[in-house]
Amino acid sequence: MTDITTEQAETYLTAVEDRLTSAGLRPALLDLHQHDKYDETGDTIPSAVLTWPAEHPLVNTDVHEHGLLVAWAPARGWVHASLRPDGSNEQLQHVATDNAEPDQVTAGILTAALGLPANADEQAITAAIITASHGVKHGTPTYQTCTCHKHPCGGVGWDRIDPDCPDHGQKNPCLMWHWAACCPAN
Repeated sequence: MTDITTEQAETYLTAVEDRLTSAGLRPALLDLHQHDKYDETGDTIPSAVLTWPAEHPLVNTDVHEHGLLVAWAPARGWVHASLRPDGSNEQLQHVATDNAEPDQVTAGILTAALGLPANADEQAITAAIITASHGVKHGTPTYQTCTCHKHPCGGVGWDRIDPDCPDHGQKNPCLMWHWAACCPAN
């Protein structure tokens, strides 16, 4: 994917942004550059920068204390780095992806944001996302007979379900989910 027009880059990055948004990782900034580099013919080479603040619920602040930067250029591919307090970035590392397909790129960026090792499998990524969210019953903080370990808001996360709970153990109740980092009880 080294010979690419700005229009093709915009289409590609829109597909990546759509996948990231579907995965709950919509970037705070997606900036497509089309003037910073030129190839040997004088044509512009598109590149992009995406950022997420540390406050984003899927950004692991143990790894990315001040946020996450992801950059793309056709010749280099996808890279990521932690942001510094001044907005500059740490050393760039390649995003773990087998190819440049938007779904693969999204999985690689999600792995980086969650602070998981580059070889994390789908099960590890899913477990990290589930741990980052929990839900409460519509209209009330929790079920009256629930025996699960609760979050401060009264919500129950998939990681805290008691298998013997009469309300959650063998059921899939209708819950209003919210990110643990955005819990109203915090």
